[in-house]
Amino acid sequence: MISIKNNKQWIHYLGLLFCLAFPSLAIFKKLGFPLLILYVAIAAILLGLLLRYVTKFFSTIQTKHLLYFLLFIFLILTGLYLTIHPLIDTAGFSLAGKSFGSSDADNATVDALTELTQGRYPYYAETFLGNPITPMPGALLMALPFFVLGDVAIQNIFWFAAFFIFVSFYCKNIQVATILCIAVLMLTPNFLYHVLQGTDYISNGIYLLIFSAGLLETARKKASMGYIVIWAILLGLGLSSRMNFILILPLMFFALIRLAGLPKTIIIMLIVGISFIGITLPFALYDFANFSPLHTSNKLNVNGETPWAPILIPLSGLILSTYFGLKHKAYSLLTFMRDVFWVQAYLIICGLALSSYAHSHIDLAYPHFALLFMFFGVFAFGIPLFNKKIKAQSDSQLDHGT
Repeated sequence: MISIKNNKQWIHYLGLLFCLAFPSLAIFKKLGFPLLILYVAIAAILLGLLLRYVTKFFSTIQTKHLLYFLLFIFLILTGLYLTIHPLIDTAGFSLAGKSFGSSDADNATVDALTELTQGRYPYYAETFLGNPITPMPGALLMALPFFVLGDVAIQNIFWFAAFFIFVSFYCKNIQVATILCIAVLMLTPNFLYHVLQGTDYISNGIYLLIFSAGLLETARKKASMGYIVIWAILLGLGLSSRMNFILILPLMFFALIRLAGLPKTIIIMLIVGISFIGITLPFALYDFANFSPLHTSNKLNVNGETPWAPILIPLSGLILSTYFGLKHKAYSLLTFMRDVFWVQAYLIICGLALSSYAHSHIDLAYPHFALLFMFFGVFAFGIPLFNKKIKAQSDSQLDHGT
């Protein structure tokens, strides 16, 4: 059924299955272990069906028709969001007798931007659930245009569309983007849940992916320094969205060395750093004790059970990122995305293990954080898996005169 002919394809298949299914374990843990196992099995089968049959079908469809199809999907997704989000945002919902609580993630951004636009320090605010503001200043700045337009949470749909536009240009065909879009919507129910709830994890990860790729690809193409500076500034802003993304920097540093040489890389990284510090430091220095994004590191502390973890886990992640950055002899955007995915996954898996140890049972709350970096894996594993299949199908049709 799966139709995989070599070990590399198996790696891409299993990698894509992991990054699509892992975030939704946070949902199925509420529905029971048997349903969780059933979900993973169904996801594995559906991904195999996409690979074997859907790629063959889509390789015969004209580009403009696939473009209409994608547009239709995003219109439906937008309609669902506009209809359902107001109903579940603060009230939550029930499914199979299980309660899925309200989310204050989008409210945190709205509250912070409301304070900021009225000239007040945004990190003194609390959400309606009494939680502190966790998005860093870069995330607030990236959400500001949507706040001005009246709906912060719709940024997820905007960046979701931007991801597939980027994939289409990178692959030079829209078929791969279409299949990956279907795969995300079919196999990652937690993605749809977070879109409808309005959390910004999806947006944070996707714009950081695009800014990283933009910087690396302009450096690879020897573009003018002006373009490189723009992407470097955007990357600095994107890094100031969630603290865990700082671990991308060693990978970026070593990738740029291979593309631009050490002297130019130092200049580029300085621009990234200035951009990051320029947006972050003023808010941190204004009242460091109440700069609430820093409290997210306490999640690794597990209520005081593992006080060493907030230092050792990020430090070991930094070492892992440096190792991945050093080990490659040549630059590859797919390899860079894969390494980012695994370094970020390492943090989540460590958090899951620590929380499970502290609570004496498997704690599957952590996987929903994987939405922050899921699309790095979708890019790294999905493109080589489906792009090769699409090209093989197209070549086969040409050989048969179709």
